[in-house]
Amino acid sequence: MVEMTLARVAAKALIRLDPESSTPYVLLHNMCADIGQWDYATKVKKLMEKHNLKKAAGLAWWTRVPYNAYGSYAARILGFYSG
Repeated sequence: MVEMTLARVAAKALIRLDPESSTPYVLLHNMCADIGQWDYATKVKKLMEKHNLKKAAGLAWWTRVPYNAYGSYAARILGFYSG
């Protein structure tokens, strides 16, 4: 899937820019989970644990964005869903 390849490339670039941020990992995990790629989502979580990164507590930005039956806001932005 071309979109997931692009998402992985983007996540790797963001990790290089800020290696102590959990954001790229969390976004990539959530996108994988949204499209049912549970094996890869688990690998991303394990990488977070390996690097001792935790998701920051608090209100997630996507909870303020409308969610529809076609998938998450992040997945729609990256072109996984056109809905």
